[in-house]
Amino acid sequence: MEDPPRCSLVLSSMNFLWILAAAALLFLAATANSKATRISRSLRPFVKKVVRIEVWGRGIPDSSRPMFEIDSIAGFGAGLLIHFRATSGGARILLKVAQPRSVTVREDRVEIQSAAYVSWAGGRLKRSVDAQVPAVVLYPCG
Repeated sequence: MEDPPRCSLVLSSMNFLWILAAAALLFLAATANSKATRISRSLRPFVKKVVRIEVWGRGIPDSSRPMFEIDSIAGFGAGLLIHFRATSGGARILLKVAQPRSVTVREDRVEIQSAAYVSWAGGRLKRSVDAQVPAVVLYPCG
């Protein structure tokens, strides 16, 4: 049996690279136009602000440090990524809101009405049984 010509292997590798590049560009375009990215833009004025956080109507698991400073906000794919830092210092903590649907910005709070799920520091948080409870509420302090 004869070995396949080497140029076909190179062509296959080049096709794979083109497909990979196209997939990456498609993901970037989808991220740029996602609801999560639009929501992140509307929340940018809150970066470096101190807030209290509620998820599904309850305080976050680490309630020993109830006040957090928003370090950054970004949309990534269908997720909204908000990095916090405790006002007492320490490492950044990630709040991930998967597939946020809408946001309401008020003078006294920011509400993300619904989401597929919410995770804090890598662990999913239990959803409220009341469907009317917002997924995330941020209460600006001061």
